[in-house]
Amino acid sequence: MAKRLFRLGALLAASLIASVAEAAVAGDAPDNEIVVTGLRESEAAAAEFVGAISVDHDNQIARFEGSICPAAFGLPGGEKSAVESRLHAVAEEVGIEVGRPDCRPNLVVIVAADPVDFIRTLHRKRPGLFRDAERRDIARLTAASTPGQAWHLLERRESDGRRAEHFVDTRGEFMDAHLTPSHQFSRLKKSMRPALTLAFVVIDLESAKGLTVPQLADYWAMRTLAMTRPGTAVAAEGRSILGLFDDRRAGRAPAQSLTARDLAYLKALYSTRSVSTAAQQRATMARIAARELAGRMHER
Repeated sequence: MAKRLFRLGALLAASLIASVAEAAVAGDAPDNEIVVTGLRESEAAAAEFVGAISVDHDNQIARFEGSICPAAFGLPGGEKSAVESRLHAVAEEVGIEVGRPDCRPNLVVIVAADPVDFIRTLHRKRPGLFRDAERRDIARLTAASTPGQAWHLLERRESDGRRAEHFVDTRGEFMDAHLTPSHQFSRLKKSMRPALTLAFVVIDLESAKGLTVPQLADYWAMRTLAMTRPGTAVAAEGRSILGLFDDRRAGRAPAQSLTARDLAYLKALYSTRSVSTAAQQRATMARIAARELAGRMHER
């Protein structure tokens, strides 16, 4: 389903090329080595960061279960390749598999001159690309323009990672119900978990001007590899790449790339395979993130 939907979305993106402006990214092509400074942070502080930026779905925190395939639109050829290459490096550092060169994109960034018009048109012509967004999310995405708007498509997975089976009645009609062995039900664990299958982030052209390749690519990574919340206090003043646009707008020095907290967060998310509740996942992620940060301190 997600693959079929993306084919349609890719065709639409091509048809909207007039509304997607090519933005020049500042600076030369960067070294894609991911370098972050170690940080001594308590588990409580890590828990605050994880809790503040995480957005759960059906009381669980989702991630990509298979390989990712990044694709950037609205950038000149050289910058497009540099940003995609940087995203590949981030994924490799986190431990996420990246698809082959001919893979079907499922991690998409679009730099648009008019993000609101672009998203409204996309939603009108390809509503399936927003099937997992709630009504209030659609209103937010298609209302006032903000520097970066992101949304995801998801699917259900069994506790062992297999795609959930759906019930089909005797007439061959699809029913949105899942078949799950009864022994898997538990108060503490979910019988299934959500998995990300497709992610979009649309960035305003004016807001993108002057960004470096690491800033654009790393913001893309943090908004799409996980369902995250930008604009939080824990992300401000350069503490997270998620605060990039808020810091610039407020005249504060923004993060120049993924911060130690950001990288620890992604590594924590992708090193766990849990069917627990969101609260349990956040607690586990906080412990892993704190250990990751402490380990980087010892490496210095």
